[in-house]
Amino acid sequence: MNFKDTIATASKYGVFGGAILSGYFLMLYLFNVTFTGMLIGTLSFVLQIVVAIYFSVIAVKNQRLKMENESIPYLQAAFIIFISVATTLLLYIATSLIILYVVDPQYLEYNKMAMKEMLLSYGDKISDEMRDPAKIDQQFSLKNQLNGVYFTIIQSIVFGFIIAIFVRKKPRLPQSI
Repeated sequence: MNFKDTIATASKYGVFGGAILSGYFLMLYLFNVTFTGMLIGTLSFVLQIVVAIYFSVIAVKNQRLKMENESIPYLQAAFIIFISVATTLLLYIATSLIILYVVDPQYLEYNKMAMKEMLLSYGDKISDEMRDPAKIDQQFSLKNQLNGVYFTIIQSIVFGFIIAIFVRKKPRLPQSI
């Protein structure tokens, strides 16, 4: 298969995953759910991982079926996974940033306040630095959020190399009698 087809397949499934995660964030926003709580934060993290992995595996499988002998080299599988995961997560990040910083900055403030209240409720169980309102504001700054894109790219590369081990398929050896 050619390079353009590989990128098209990976991107297509990345967009599917990104649409699901963007829809999830939009639901949080529409129902005014704070995303800073322990339960929602954990659910969001797990959902991101599951959706990104699921659609990247489907992308590799789809591309593999187009190949001769239904086999795909390790590096091509890793590349497809990288593109798919990166597309999924970057669309999710873009959607959340647009909602938080453009559409409704009050929703961002609502979540900052919820985070501050949650951390203050822990009392002496956490450090004073973690409860510092300035540090919390810094965590929610646009600059800090955009720095998360670098983590997303690195995460996508790591996922690509690890998942490719399991989803690639080696060419079949000819059977001899």
